[in-house]
Amino acid sequence: MDLEIRYENGSMTVHLEEFLNTRSIAKVRKLLKLIRSSFTPECEQQMKEFIQEQTEQFEWVQKEHSIYIEGYTQKVKYAEQQIRQTKHRISQIQTGVKNAQLLRDSHRKNTKVWKNRNADVKKYRERLKEPRNTLKEQKEELKELKFLLRSRQQSFDRNIRNKDFYKKVLENIT
Repeated sequence: MDLEIRYENGSMTVHLEEFLNTRSIAKVRKLLKLIRSSFTPECEQQMKEFIQEQTEQFEWVQKEHSIYIEGYTQKVKYAEQQIRQTKHRISQIQTGVKNAQLLRDSHRKNTKVWKNRNADVKKYRERLKEPRNTLKEQKEELKELKFLLRSRQQSFDRNIRNKDFYKKVLENIT
């Protein structure tokens, strides 16, 4: 919402939402003083209405943020569980690789038995590629989910701070 304040030597437009996001009560008092001495004192009422609308929406906005926070928290837990399972699967395959290498190395190189055991080692290593790629994708997804969770949590906290600030502003207006 924009306030158009006219006074003796000109006018000024205040983008109220951006102005209030600074959360400086001193600047708000200065603006109120300017509005009261201007040719447009009705801007004070517009400002009051805007702040009242914002405080009325507080509960709804908080509920929305809470729902998203809860959902992202569950998704993060699920993603972490999937990563643990994938890591366990990788460690099992790595154990198979080590065992196959030990069996292979117990024979002389380039013998028929050694070549068969070497083929087993290669199969195990091939089986490792897919879970490693999956793990990489899961870690990226987890990183993105944590970012979204943090973002919602910051919005939730910012909304609480705004509500307290808006109460102070309303006290100064009335």
